[in-house]
Amino acid sequence: MQIFQRILFIVSCMLLFACLETPDSPAKIGNLFRLSVCLEKDSSCTIPLQVSPGDSFTVYAKTSPAEFENLLQFSWIKNEKVLHRGKFFATDTSQVPDSLIAIDDEGNRLSFSLDFTLDSPPKLSQKIIPENGDTLAGNSATAFFFSYSATDADKKDSLFYTLEWDSTFFYAGNLTQIYQSGFAPGNHTFRVYVQDRYGLRDSSEIIHFFVVEEL
Repeated sequence: MQIFQRILFIVSCMLLFACLETPDSPAKIGNLFRLSVCLEKDSSCTIPLQVSPGDSFTVYAKTSPAEFENLLQFSWIKNEKVLHRGKFFATDTSQVPDSLIAIDDEGNRLSFSLDFTLDSPPKLSQKIIPENGDTLAGNSATAFFFSYSATDADKKDSLFYTLEWDSTFFYAGNLTQIYQSGFAPGNHTFRVYVQDRYGLRDSSEIIHFFVVEEL
């Protein structure tokens, strides 16, 4: 039995709890046979797949039911040309495929469109206020000034910040300046995290600052 016919036959059995006959056309398996494309670096199979411009990446195909993964040959396609067969290591994002073709041992094939997003990670500026080792005069009622920023090569990307004071986290959204009180005299820590809308992140080093009571 052709592999694609076997796939439809087995999955139909699972769905209907009874096998009446083997389907005639393997072309009908599209809604029953699931194929996922995953990035090897983090085993991410989410859509769209995110890769950074210019970076190398490795993609592979995963099937459900899993038993058919080794029975099919996978061809990665861009502009109707075959880039590679099998697990695909791309040296840069100029090789991002636009489709994947699964082929059984009798030459029957199914084509799947691929969805990739090219996204660069944000980068925090080294200019953060307060600076590491700064001494601030005040008490727990004093609102101290905090400032930070980040850049992103993707000009239309949105950036979101999370601030960490003394192991307590505060979501700051797209704010890049904030006044915060509640720091008693003594040693304190501050750290900034930034994330773009695709989940790429950057963070600052831990900044140590000191609060001294005003005389």
